[in-house]
Amino acid sequence: MGLLTISAIGVFGYSLYLIYQATSFKITLIVACVDMALIPVWIWLGVKIIARSPLALRNAVSDTKNDSSQDTSTNNLVGSEGKTLTKLVPAGKALINGKRLDVVSNGNYIEQGEEVVVTVVQGNRIVVKRK
Repeated sequence: MGLLTISAIGVFGYSLYLIYQATSFKITLIVACVDMALIPVWIWLGVKIIARSPLALRNAVSDTKNDSSQDTSTNNLVGSEGKTLTKLVPAGKALINGKRLDVVSNGNYIEQGEEVVVTVVQGNRIVVKRK
């Protein structure tokens, strides 16, 4: 019940008053009944139109551009070799193909400066093991 709703109800009531002034009570009652039947239809139609307008928020992300939040450049790293920049306990950083990447060991503790090989890439998760 915001200001817009209150003003709409007021204008609706005033329009019925003007109809009553110009015609009879019977015609005013018929117009009020028709309006009461059509108001839900107009509200439903308005919601459908607004939902399809370019100003409405969308519930789904469009996949026509093949946009992805994941970095696809890491997909071809399996088998690549590199060197750990930090201790992997089990997560840390490694230099692989000249790129500084966040990596995870396969559960083992790996010291800084050791040679590693990429075994699995799952999305943003890069799993490495000792060479």
